Formats: sequence, structure tokens, C-alpha cells
Amino acid sequence: MRVARRFAIRSTRGRARVRSSKADFPPTPPGVDRDAARTELKRRLAARKDLHVDEPTLEWYLKDRRYDVEEAEGKICDTFKWRRDIGDVQESDVAEEMATGKTLVHEHKDIHGRSVLLVNARKHVVGEFTARESQSLLKYSIDKAIDSLDEEAETLLGVFDLKGFGPKNADLEYVVFLVDAFFKYYPRRIGEVLLVDAPLIFRPTWMIAKPMLGKYAKLVKFVSVQEAKTYFPTGKVPSSLSR
Repeated sequence: MRVARRFAIRSTRGRARVRSSKADFPPTPPGVDRDAARTELKRRLAARKDLHVDEPTLEWYLKDRRYDVEEAEGKICDTFKWRRDIGDVQESDVAEEMATGKTLVHEHKDIHGRSVLLVNARKHVVGEFTARESQSLLKYSIDKAIDSLDEEAETLLGVFDLKGFGPKNADLEYVVFLVDAFFKYYPRRIGEVLLVDAPLIFRPTWMIAKPMLGKYAKLVKFVSVQEAKTYFPTGKVPSSLSR
């Protein structure tokens, strides 16, 4: 089942080796009744009058949680609360920060048809924008990347250009938010993350971030800019990597 472009949880009130473009869901345990799990989760969510979850999104969370209804319900509700707290972010809300070029969705897909989220770390300067402004831009960009997925693709490629990264770019609050966003509130959406040309000074930041990722750390690869270019069709490499 093709999941909705972005998670449809809303308030009723308001040549390197690459991974597949399909989401990597865990296997369903033997003996689990998927139909019964769907029915029970629908029943539970129907009791909540403040949110609506469409069928593809419900199925996505069930697969993510191996059809454990309790866990799927909890994750859906957590995601709804997170999205509600940030609000419905429009392009006009983040236009000023977007103009810096720090976070954007690449106009072309990678070689597997995945949308590409580009983050230019040296353009993220601690204190230049408020934490909420930077968080809103990231949420807006992830939603935009999901909306632009090719029909058969389900996951995104994250490319973090770390060339020129320095102390003024080391924002631990933003790192925590980013990890939570990718792996708690957009489950299975990130297929792979490239850390491009990471300097030695990035190591302390990575040592803090890696334990937060847990098993998802395997999705992260440190690559050179030349290796990163192999993830794109000829002539479709992001200009920020053209060096």
C-alpha cells in the first residue's frame, strides 16, 4: 500500500552502494493477525475526536511497529502532538531562513528515485535564528521532500555537507531535534544519510549524536564529495557538491 505523501495525521480542529528506495520495515512476528490489528487500531483512534489518520498512514505505523497496536497507537499520538506543537508551517513562515541555503530539497532525485534533503552545515550558525525557526524549516523541508517522492519511492536520502563545519555550527539542540524528527516522527522515511567531507572538528558532535541514533546509526555513512556524487544521475549533482 502506498503511504500518503506526508503523514496524514491532522487535527480536526485546525556508484557507491546505496539502499533501496523502499522502506525497510521489520518482519511481522509469526501468528500476528494483521486484520485484527488494523481493526483494533482504527477503533482506538476513532475514539479520539481531535485527530484523523488515513488508511495508508495507519498501515505505515502498524508495519513500523510490527503490528503491535499499543506501540503503533502511541507513536501516532506522539507524532500528532509533535506536529501540532510546531504547527502547520508554510513556505512564507520559513522564507528568510530558507534563503540562507542551509536546508533545502534538491530539485532532482537520486539514482533510486528518492527525494534528497540537503543540509549545508556551515550555513547553520548557532543563534542566527531561533531554535523554533530552524525546527520549523526542517519540518517544512522534510514534508516537502516526502511530497515530492516519485511514485514508487518511499524513502529519502539525507545529504549533510560538512565542508567548512566549525564551532559556530555545532548546535546540539538542533542535532537532538533532527534525530528525533528523522527517527521518531518520520519513521522509516530516511533511507540513508551521507555525511560529506566531515572535518575532524565534527567528531565531538558525531560522538554525541551516534548514541541517540541507536540501530539507525547504520544508515549513516561518512563519504567524500566524490563518493556523494555517485548517488546522483549524470548532470543532477547538487551545486553545493560541485567542487
